[in-house]
Amino acid sequence: MSPKSSKPVLICAFGILAAFFMPWLQFLGAGMSGYQLGQLGSYGNCAWAIPLLAGAAILISFAGGNNRGIGAIAGIVPLAGFVYMLISLTVDSSSGISMFLFGRRGAASFGDVLGAVGQFCSIGVFLTLLFSIAIIVASATPSHGVTSDSNPAV
Repeated sequence: MSPKSSKPVLICAFGILAAFFMPWLQFLGAGMSGYQLGQLGSYGNCAWAIPLLAGAAILISFAGGNNRGIGAIAGIVPLAGFVYMLISLTVDSSSGISMFLFGRRGAASFGDVLGAVGQFCSIGVFLTLLFSIAIIVASATPSHGVTSDSNPAV
């Protein structure tokens, strides 16, 4: 790893990658990992951007490049997807998922959606969100490594 890459970004990218393969959804004893989300159709296939971006951050880190930019993107994508899902469940009460979670009346509020999502989400979702926030912070934090200036000012 070169001085240009950030070790916390690398660690968080490994965390995002590991969390993708953990259980994400739990319903009636059956679990579904991020890996299995592709079975849900086109939106499920978009979830594959999460491990691809985390893997790219890892590869760039080991290649000696600056991993901060791809690390920030790897953190923003899962957060944006989660926020999009919450907003679409709140706004579109006629979708199949909304009707399944809330009945014909739809979601009364954003709090109802958060409560329902909290009941069905498993450890993989929460760890992915946690590592996503951490990788964004690590990408934005300047490194305090050794500088290459060998002649300090006197």
